[in-house]
Amino acid sequence: MAAPALTLQDYDAAVLYLAECVVVHGERFAPFLDKVLAGRDKLANRQDPVARARAILEQAKARAMTAAVL
Repeated sequence: MAAPALTLQDYDAAVLYLAECVVVHGERFAPFLDKVLAGRDKLANRQDPVARARAILEQAKARAMTAAVL
């Protein structure tokens, strides 16, 4: 069984926890915080798969129309 996908709220909770760890325990938790922040940013900037598929179809239609005109 697959694990549920992480959400932005999951990442935000982890960021808060790790930020507290860095403040309380020092720099040794900073690399973990950096990795979680990078994962959160990557998830936040990810394009919706349906929107991406629609854009691909629109590009294909535009190329087909251009090829038909030539």
